[in-house]
Amino acid sequence: MDALADNLANSNVPGYRRSVTSTRPFLGLLKASLGGDMPEDGTRVNRIAIDFTPGSLKQTDRPLDFAIEGDAFFVVKQGDKEYYTRNGSFTLDADGNLVTHSGLTVGGDITLPEDVSLQQLTVSHDGILRSGGRELGTLQIKTFSDPQRLQRAGPSLFSAPADLTPEDPGEQAKIVNRALESSNTSIFTEMTDMIACTRNYEACQRMLTIQDGMEGSMINKIV
Repeated sequence: MDALADNLANSNVPGYRRSVTSTRPFLGLLKASLGGDMPEDGTRVNRIAIDFTPGSLKQTDRPLDFAIEGDAFFVVKQGDKEYYTRNGSFTLDADGNLVTHSGLTVGGDITLPEDVSLQQLTVSHDGILRSGGRELGTLQIKTFSDPQRLQRAGPSLFSAPADLTPEDPGEQAKIVNRALESSNTSIFTEMTDMIACTRNYEACQRMLTIQDGMEGSMINKIV
């Protein structure tokens, strides 16, 4: 339910990747631990994974919006710490540095001079920013051999463990300007799953209530 609630809450966040749960039979696990003979009914959450299926690209006509076509992430930094995101909605700080809306520095340490026209801003597929033919810097993007090992650091932000090395995507990814990638969450799917989850929980409550009543009746007859 927590995973579904997060998906709904972030359904409008650019580049958000939905959380999905995998389950295992609960009583089966209990049987294995006790060595008894129990039915394989009921489940428990085994892990919460991240669905890295790309979202759709939407044109915004905003010069500091960027999207990636392909399996890669924008590099953003907080000090020496690198993070990775599919949310390419950037802005400028007071010094003209390209940053995220939360203040993280966009990889490439790009600073736009005051005389640069944002309306003439373009980006090549490999991330080189230009305005009026003037080269301004290069957006850094990275890919990973096993993105499931990335860890959430925010709604659309990820960090990598020390033994997971970011790699250059080469021609497998390209950057698009004046566009953003939508969340890959479907509100209708999440609502349907939430209703099903609620009904399953209520069914379990009713089952436990009935079982408790039956055990109470048996105890009364024995007494």
